[in-house]
Amino acid sequence: MDIAVIERARNGDEEASVLIYENFSPQIHRYVYRLVGHAELADDITQETFLKAFQGIKSIARDSNIGAWLYRIASNACFDVLRRRKLISWLPMLERDDKSESGKREA
Repeated sequence: MDIAVIERARNGDEEASVLIYENFSPQIHRYVYRLVGHAELADDITQETFLKAFQGIKSIARDSNIGAWLYRIASNACFDVLRRRKLISWLPMLERDDKSESGKREA
């Protein structure tokens, strides 16, 4: 990716941002899909990745590798989702002892 395009994006040029998105989004999407294994979720995370990237593009160093930076943002977004999935687990409802309940009713 041309450094001039990245610099233009840093200065708010929407056309340059579109060029960056078009250049990197297919690769980022494939990477995210491999990590999460779900197409719709990969779409959402890819979109989130570029939103975060364009919000923070002014903070990266001029000589940074933008591809590596985008992959890092995508990785962190995936790990956040995967962590949340693990933390939120569905527990089965406690089974009642039907015999003891029916015994109490009959008595």
